[in-house]
Amino acid sequence: MRGHIRQRAKDSWSIKIDIGKDPVTQKRVSKWYVAHGGRRAAERELARIVAAINAVQAATADSACDEELRHRWILAAIDAVRGSKHDAEGELARVIEKIRDGQPLDPSKLTVRIYLGQWLTSIQPSVSPKTFERYQEIVKRHLVPALGDTLLRRLSSLQIEAYYAQARAGGSLRSRPRPKAGEAAAAPAGLSARTVRHHHRILSQALRKAVEAQPRLLNHNPAKGAKAPKPERQEIRALDDAEIKQLLAAAQGTALRQPVLLDLTTGLRRGELLGLRWKDIDLAKGTLTVAQSLEQTKDGLRFKPPKTKSSRRSITLPPVIVEMLRRHRTDQTEARLKIGLGRDPDGLVFTRADGEPIVPDELSKSFVRLARRARLDGVTLHGLRHTHITQLLGRGVPLKVVSERAGHSSVAFTLDVYGHVLSGMQDQATAAIQEAFRGVSDL
Repeated sequence: MRGHIRQRAKDSWSIKIDIGKDPVTQKRVSKWYVAHGGRRAAERELARIVAAINAVQAATADSACDEELRHRWILAAIDAVRGSKHDAEGELARVIEKIRDGQPLDPSKLTVRIYLGQWLTSIQPSVSPKTFERYQEIVKRHLVPALGDTLLRRLSSLQIEAYYAQARAGGSLRSRPRPKAGEAAAAPAGLSARTVRHHHRILSQALRKAVEAQPRLLNHNPAKGAKAPKPERQEIRALDDAEIKQLLAAAQGTALRQPVLLDLTTGLRRGELLGLRWKDIDLAKGTLTVAQSLEQTKDGLRFKPPKTKSSRRSITLPPVIVEMLRRHRTDQTEARLKIGLGRDPDGLVFTRADGEPIVPDELSKSFVRLARRARLDGVTLHGLRHTHITQLLGRGVPLKVVSERAGHSSVAFTLDVYGHVLSGMQDQATAAIQEAFRGVSDL
């Protein structure tokens, strides 16, 4: 932190402080202050300002305070120490206390950018790392460039709706990378209605927290009055019986055959499939318990418990899958012994050749290549889960059983997503009624 003093006139001094780069504009910021009295008085004023800046930097060093918020706190601290020594010490102490207690700046000066940064910090301990990464990316790449400079109390529903329209039309100009020298700028690519609606949910959640805060930062949630685009339902392709045989034939002799078979017969999510351990499977009873999931984050892989109570579930296995798993466990043990790995400490059912957990994205990419070899374009790994659920409903398995097996939050959710499958069973229902009334002549 640099600063110097220059005399302006008799008993009047200019104090210049270089407080670094502005986190938004990236330009160096210098602040000028005036001190009256002799040079020693000006030096004491400079010392108080430098001490205030150092105190803010120390108070924010171990926190998740972003650069802009730290910059604003520095300016608030400098304003606090202007005046008599007694007043300066008291005001600075109050500023530092606010920082350490996680209190916001003066609400009238709080921008959407600073508030969203504080909100991210507040939710980080209560969400999974993957969820936090996704929220952080949306806030920094989209919401902050579009709305960040607006004072929080002046954010309106119309302004939010204008952002949604801009995002649908061509995304955020400030969120796209700049073209390299000699390259043409990339054509704006609008975000999907589903993506923008997800932005709406995150923004609404953050602003609701501002309404609930004590002291209250907002009197109402402006996102609540903003109309988000309604996405069209995206149908996930489900395989029919012939396509399933086609896929399994292409997977024969590959490491994908076992996970594909298990996914087709249980409907596990990708993370659940890769987090499955042998101790979660009871081959004698023919059951499988979903007890953990493998998650991929920027920091690496991590195992996490199921997100909801309904996700932690027990699934029955058909005998053919039980036998497949018995053979797979034997083959896996022999393969590990051959390369000197010994017993797997994690006890995972599916691993890489070197015994390490399979990276979720790598499995998805490998499956897409398998589907292409099987001439099944447009089929994804998640499509196997969709296929399993669709087959159960198509064969008349009760909706509640299917919902529990899939780990859905409610039967209503299953009905909302797979209602089209049930609507296609009208002919089957009509035939059942006809059979029930066969032989009745006086109708």
